[in-house]
Amino acid sequence: MTDTQKGVAIFLGVLFAFISGLIIANILDEINKNRPTLGEEENEYGKIKIPCSELADNWLGWTERLLSFTAAWLGQYVIIGGWLTFKIAAKWENWKNIIQINKRDMPSIKVRRYLGAYVYTRFLIGTGLNILSGIISFKLASYCARLIY
Repeated sequence: MTDTQKGVAIFLGVLFAFISGLIIANILDEINKNRPTLGEEENEYGKIKIPCSELADNWLGWTERLLSFTAAWLGQYVIIGGWLTFKIAAKWENWKNIIQINKRDMPSIKVRRYLGAYVYTRFLIGTGLNILSGIISFKLASYCARLIY
């Protein structure tokens, strides 16, 4: 690949990653909107809200997509494995804190398990889609750059 082709491929890859990020954000928003309620316990403890920042989620998604794109570009998929190892280790501690919430703060085990399962599901879906998006963006960008030149 020439330098021009590489430049075009990188531009297209970032563009595809951006577009796929919009799609992934919509998928995760639908997960938030369509989650089942807890009935009486939800009324008692209020609507469960996940304490997170939308901006932080967006940056994390961008990081994962670009990291995956870069790893695919370099042919070094071990970078993705290292990222997943780091992310799972960090999430493990977070997961323990959600499930092991002080009973005084949230007495219902059903609510704690529900919240933990919801956060874990969103984590897996978001991470998986971001990594696939980065790799697919690389494949599409490489293919388009070869077609153009």
